[in-house]
Amino acid sequence: MRGFFEPMIYTFYDHSSIEHHLESRARSGWRVDGVGALFHYHRAEPSEVKYAVVYVEDSGFWTPPNESELS
Repeated sequence: MRGFFEPMIYTFYDHSSIEHHLESRARSGWRVDGVGALFHYHRAEPSEVKYAVVYVEDSGFWTPPNESELS
């Protein structure tokens, strides 16, 4: 198998769970090359990889809620 898609089962703001999931996949020999409603992976050598999920301010759908939206 060259690659596969996997549904995003985490909330977009649960960055630590997403990071741990991607790191686990990397240890199994899969590297993410696309993230949205689905993760897209390609085959790679198994290795220890450190991922960091970063949100870009004012980037539309991906923008975390502000204080007024949370209350």
